[in-house]
Amino acid sequence: MYKLLASCDDYCYSVNGKYYLRPFGSTLFRRYLSVFDKVRVVVRTKYVSSEEELGAYCEPIDPNIEIVPICFFQGPMQLLQSIRTIKEQLSRVTDGCDACIVRLPSSLAFMVHQIAKKRNMPIGIEVVANPKELSQSGSLLSRLCWKYLHYKLKSACATADVVSYVTEYTLQKIYPAKKADSYTTHYSSVELPLEYFTSYRSGLKNGSIILCHVAHPINNMSKGHDVFIEAIKKLRDSGYNVIGKIVGEGTFSTYYKEYAASLGIEEYVDFMGFLNAQQLHQLYIESNIMLFPTLTEGLPRVVIEAMATGLPCLSTPVGGIPELLSEKDMFCPKDVDGFVQRIIELVSDGNVYEALSKTNFEKARRFSSSVLSSRRVNMFAALKSKIIENNK
Repeated sequence: MYKLLASCDDYCYSVNGKYYLRPFGSTLFRRYLSVFDKVRVVVRTKYVSSEEELGAYCEPIDPNIEIVPICFFQGPMQLLQSIRTIKEQLSRVTDGCDACIVRLPSSLAFMVHQIAKKRNMPIGIEVVANPKELSQSGSLLSRLCWKYLHYKLKSACATADVVSYVTEYTLQKIYPAKKADSYTTHYSSVELPLEYFTSYRSGLKNGSIILCHVAHPINNMSKGHDVFIEAIKKLRDSGYNVIGKIVGEGTFSTYYKEYAASLGIEEYVDFMGFLNAQQLHQLYIESNIMLFPTLTEGLPRVVIEAMATGLPCLSTPVGGIPELLSEKDMFCPKDVDGFVQRIIELVSDGNVYEALSKTNFEKARRFSSSVLSSRRVNMFAALKSKIIENNK
């Protein structure tokens, strides 16, 4: 029987001694069970008093998944305040485990990685973002922390036994695997069953134009919500009947609601909160364009999901997004005018709109579950083989 130690930047909830994962975390950790018999998951944990506080989107954990609860923190200051407690909680985290997979960058996952490395455990890394991009903005402390994580990620990938990347080639160049016998692959975290794919679309009909933005949680300014709202304002001022739909919730939701109100467009920006997978799929189908002016990414799942419904998408040339979109559909994160002009072109020319819709739909096929699942299983199996080699 083989037991995997895993950690990432996600978090779980605890109520009455039971643990609940959000849908993404639940799907993610169950994937490891395709090769490993048991999975021990180290995650930040929020304690709530009743199941009603969990919301409709949490679910009980799989019986083969064990949770190691870590005190909840957000940001470098809270991490520093909790560091002694966290180290105590991690003191025996590797006991009984045979290998370790961490999704990086993540402050907690880096700590788990360091412990596993000291124990000489076979280590796998899933590279999901580029911290160097985040070191370009924010407070001085934030920039320094992201720069530090950038160098930590380079070092971790250089010595890992197996490494996967969410991009096909972008992150590989920045964070290469250098160990002589390391196994590398690439796959997105997205989950796209066959029924998720709809079809490409024809040009827009008369009526309102729905722009969507999807990011959960909304806890900072890195996903470009301000640019999204400003684009709605400019389009409406130019006479276009545009409605914005924002999916996600978090500590910055109120800020953006107030920002939309300050521009006088609060009635045209719908904050939809958290949507489950079925609701989100329906939103993509009902929307006309996705506008995602993000400041940093690995390879955004939400863009791939939208493309699978034939939705034209506009974003920024960060992370692996250039692997998804053409140059004319990417703009500098703060280029509101550039986004607005491209939106006007798409809504005004049915042929341009249909061509982009078809291109996106065909590209999304590369990310179907049948294609990605085999790569994931091969990566987990390669890590398991390292355990067997070490035990000979």
